[in-house]
Amino acid sequence: MKRLLVLILLTVGISPTLHAQQSDWPTRPLWIVISGAIGGPSDLLMKIFIPSLQKTLGQQVLVESKIGAAGIVAADYVAKRPADGYYLLNTTTALHGVAPNVYKTMPFDPLKDFSGVGRLVQIPNVLYVRDDFPAKNVRELIAWAKANPGKLNFSSTGNGTTTQLAAVLFAQMAGIEVLHVPYNGGSAALQAMLAGQVHASFDQLTNVLPLIRSGKLRGLAVSGATPSPDLPDVPTVAASGLPGFNVPIWFGIAVASATPRPIVNKLADAFNKALQDPEVITRLRQFGANPDWAGPAQFDEVMKAEIAKWAPVVKAAGLTPL
Repeated sequence: MKRLLVLILLTVGISPTLHAQQSDWPTRPLWIVISGAIGGPSDLLMKIFIPSLQKTLGQQVLVESKIGAAGIVAADYVAKRPADGYYLLNTTTALHGVAPNVYKTMPFDPLKDFSGVGRLVQIPNVLYVRDDFPAKNVRELIAWAKANPGKLNFSSTGNGTTTQLAAVLFAQMAGIEVLHVPYNGGSAALQAMLAGQVHASFDQLTNVLPLIRSGKLRGLAVSGATPSPDLPDVPTVAASGLPGFNVPIWFGIAVASATPRPIVNKLADAFNKALQDPEVITRLRQFGANPDWAGPAQFDEVMKAEIAKWAPVVKAAGLTPL
């Protein structure tokens, strides 16, 4: 029977040794490569999954940080590692959505060089203002902008970021003019808002939720398709007069495209299983993230669609490809 199995594998072009390696996989620790800093949102989010992954896969799972160029450094690192499933890329809207439209050349092809393992969660952006700004909702913000043409400014975490492009799309759909004020990172943008130097901004809900709850900031709307459980009284932008506006931030896992399909599927099953774990779900909710699983084939399509989606927004923002 064993000889027959070997003969079948050889007939279809699969090495018996490779087949055994894939069935035994993993045999050593795995690394999730993030583009943010250790201790930052991406690191904390990925670590929510690690206990479940380690239990399912039977190996240690670690996080490695590769910072730079909107996630390109991290992605290039994973793309050039052996395609054996031991190095996973934590990809996001910024990397497999915005970046390919902002950077003229990249050291890898974002679609051909990666295979999706799965989309894990979505975190809504929230449109917010300082507590003393006169607008109490989206309609009032748009009315203020039209009554004060060219005066409404939006802060962002930098040129070409999703926080800038969410504001560009908002202005397009609302038919208003906004002034973009980029800052070097989320902390600087938030401090500028608290100091009254800017009027409005989009940011990940997790970054501003404590300040909204304390009353220092006012959440006007969330950017996803549905309200956030963390801000149940805050409507979506789409329900506030701009139907079709849907700009959440998603987080997913990808691997080098040559990774054997059985390994991709085993990884996908492990992450999907984690998303069924009540403890993982509770911690994700506390983090402000909504579980939103999309398997390998579907996630490949998500990444493709996101890159196409952001192309006209980047063009409208007047961003010159770097």
